[in-house]
Amino acid sequence: MLQNHLSQNDINRGIKGKQFEGSQCLSGAIILLYQLLNEFTIYFGFEIILVLFLHSFHNNLDIMNKKFWLLIVTSGFFAITIEAQINLTDSSLQQKYDSIYINRQTLIKNNMSILGAWAGLNIIQSSISAASTSGNTQTFFKMNVYWNTVNAAIAGIGFLQAKKALTKKITPQQNWLQQQKTEQFLLLNTGLDAAYITTGLYLREHGLRKNNDQTEGFGSSIILQGSFLFVLDVIQYLEHHQNGKRLSKLCLEPANNGLGLVWHL
Repeated sequence: MLQNHLSQNDINRGIKGKQFEGSQCLSGAIILLYQLLNEFTIYFGFEIILVLFLHSFHNNLDIMNKKFWLLIVTSGFFAITIEAQINLTDSSLQQKYDSIYINRQTLIKNNMSILGAWAGLNIIQSSISAASTSGNTQTFFKMNVYWNTVNAAIAGIGFLQAKKALTKKITPQQNWLQQQKTEQFLLLNTGLDAAYITTGLYLREHGLRKNNDQTEGFGSSIILQGSFLFVLDVIQYLEHHQNGKRLSKLCLEPANNGLGLVWHL
């Protein structure tokens, strides 16, 4: 009887040992499968389900248990919800990114409208005044007309380009480059405006010393026009720089499908 009992115990231990070895092999296969799928999977649901399967084999859970499958379904639903939230976040970030571009073009269009209005006012008023004056005052008004004819052309071209740009879509890289170029261009213009003012001061002083009405009048006009452009370009730079600050909160970072937008608070 004892011999039979020992033999039966040995048989049971052997069966359990084989079951344990089989479980280990199956667990190992699942680990390998998980590692492979983890390199290619896009949705978090696959990863979570595989982890739960792996956990079940390691802890000898009954995979046919209703609670286990309820947990699988719940986790899958939760994973899909996370994925949807991430997609929604990406969409929201893209809207923020697009709004920066749209705001930039709107600023350009508005500022070109201001420049155009200034140019139109100067051309009309100075043309009338130049016909009824003489000397350095007349040359002052004449230079205003010449100068603002160029301003009007620049304002018209800039306005149309900004209006056309509002109908286009650009990539994040193009958005960054455009922001940098806009700020650099306005800084360059501000420097040129200061040079205009300096040149105007020199011409007016030279005209006064040489008693040259034309040089004096041109110098006074260039001082006025350069001062207006200096103020306008400084205001434009501050507006665009403030708008561009939002780009520093947006970064391109690695994501499942390549690069994704991340908003840093």
